Amino acid sequence: MSGLLVTAAVAGLMIFSSPAIIVSTGLLQVKQAKLETRFIGTVEIIEKSQIFQERGPKLDSRAFISLQASRKGLLKMQIVDPKDLTPYWLVSTKDAAAFEKALAIAKQSDPI
Repeated sequence: MSGLLVTAAVAGLMIFSSPAIIVSTGLLQVKQAKLETRFIGTVEIIEKSQIFQERGPKLDSRAFISLQASRKGLLKMQIVDPKDLTPYWLVSTKDAAAFEKALAIAKQSDPI
């Protein structure tokens, strides 16, 4: 019985501690970080076989990362703001393809 309670408690913590990802017209918010979508360059869905490399040996220490072990999708977004030293954002997500599509729609709606 106690094993079931511990499992339920861990599952609840994982769900409620998940960082919110909000994509709106012209803005991406992950946790407390915000980025205007006009500063997002190339967006890449990281293949499962490459996730370890991107999260480890290939990781740039200047990158913004929001990783969660329970999320198997990973999206890498290049930053094209010349004033920003952050080369890219690396974000775990449940559905990388849907996240990429939402970003494309938000970027199309960017004010000129």
